[in-house]
Amino acid sequence: LGSRSAEALERGFWRLVGAAEAGSDHPLAKCLTEAAKAATGCATFAAPEQFRYRVGRGVSAVLEGVDVRVGSFAFLEDSLRELRQSLPDEAGMQEVEAWAAERKASSDSVVVVHAVAQKRVVLLGALAVRDAVRADAASVVRHLEGQGVEVWMCTGDCASTAHAIAKEVGIPEARVHAEALPKQKADKVNALKSQSTGAVCFVGDGVNDAPALAAADVGIAIGAGAHLAMDAADVVLVRSELAPLAAYVKLCKETRFTIMRNFAWAFVFNFCGLPLAAGIFYPRVVLPPLAAGLAMGLSSTMVVTSSLMLRFFRPPALSEWSTCTRT
Repeated sequence: LGSRSAEALERGFWRLVGAAEAGSDHPLAKCLTEAAKAATGCATFAAPEQFRYRVGRGVSAVLEGVDVRVGSFAFLEDSLRELRQSLPDEAGMQEVEAWAAERKASSDSVVVVHAVAQKRVVLLGALAVRDAVRADAASVVRHLEGQGVEVWMCTGDCASTAHAIAKEVGIPEARVHAEALPKQKADKVNALKSQSTGAVCFVGDGVNDAPALAAADVGIAIGAGAHLAMDAADVVLVRSELAPLAAYVKLCKETRFTIMRNFAWAFVFNFCGLPLAAGIFYPRVVLPPLAAGLAMGLSSTMVVTSSLMLRFFRPPALSEWSTCTRT
């Protein structure tokens, strides 16, 4: 093929990817859509006639009668199995698999693009993407571990990518669960709940995270993630950063401490005040009704004042996280 034909094919390929992924709100889909816009120069793509999200596999979109599918190798295998077909040697599958193995060795995730037309599966191409580790990820993990929180990674990415990212942010290899489907993520959360004496919190931003977010004791969704993930979560972080997660955990501990302090104050105050009001020391000590009413009001005032102290809560500064010690 000439250079112009190759460029036209590449632009056509990216148009299909952009049109198929534009209907998804998954972070990876947004990344592919932006890449397609840059490659084609198009600001928008044609709306698909049909769009379907395939759980744990990818997305499919019908464009001009052709079912374009973007997702994992497992998605391609499902399509071949569905149509009882195998790709011929000239389809380039061996070359794609060899290229994918190289990319996975470099900690990249591989996305396969294929189409189903006239009951035939056609391999269109493959893409390599790499998750950029958030700048504050390592600091947040360090901070949480210092606070006594056991941090795990549960992801649908391939094992090599997951272990590389875990190593970069400081998560032990034994706590990495890779290539997990949505149900497997929820199963892992339930397994941790049965093993742990404390609460299990799951943080996610994609559609695949929704079952695990619902299964966890506390589900936390990243603000810029999928709408389904935010609907399934108990807490939504407004910013697309991990730093608010550390602040949220610390705020939870401060709130729990305040509740226990209020209970302790109310118990001690009533334990001492009720016998006096009942006249247990009568006639030597008498508590007038006015004094009893004032004391009760003082007790309520102290509890409310103690609770309002949370207004002065300030999240830990990023510089403090690397020196945080277990408490």
